[in-house]
Amino acid sequence: MVYGLEVTGDGLYVGGDFGKAGGKTASGFTRWDGAAQLAIITAAAGGSFRSDDGVQITFPAGAVASDTTIRFVSQGRPAVSVPQNTITLGAFRFTATNAAGQPVTSFGKAYTLRVPYDPAHVSAPSKLQLAYWEGAKWVGMLPCAGCKVDAANNQIIVVADHFTDFAIFLQVDLDQQLYLPLVRR
Repeated sequence: MVYGLEVTGDGLYVGGDFGKAGGKTASGFTRWDGAAQLAIITAAAGGSFRSDDGVQITFPAGAVASDTTIRFVSQGRPAVSVPQNTITLGAFRFTATNAAGQPVTSFGKAYTLRVPYDPAHVSAPSKLQLAYWEGAKWVGMLPCAGCKVDAANNQIIVVADHFTDFAIFLQVDLDQQLYLPLVRR
């Protein structure tokens, strides 16, 4: 049940007694800005969000100090250079702001991020890597405690405590020699 709607310059706010909005977990309050996909995470309950392309993030209670708006933007390809010998399977960005509009880049408790991949494009799931942009380079998140490639469910699962740009890379073997025919006149 919806108890209130408010349209402002930055989007549509909806409050009520519901667990989903637009097919996504919303915890009773959500905002839509017409482009990015959004969710509100609360200090008391945490919350979760699932993007249209299946990226899911789950926050435990206490991960944020106050209600926090989570924004997801699918990027397709990273805006910065990618590691050598890799193929980019997808890229996305999470950002967050608190109730005062201030950016939130790190969290008091780790969140769990589940990123799906298409098995038709991945013959060796062990060569997958979810990485985050550290400002000058990509840093792989696997292996880590609580992290894995779940080949049975075609997803990468990581645990993290900060936001930045993320990308899925598939390592490819380019050390094979290629022999071309010699053509003489």
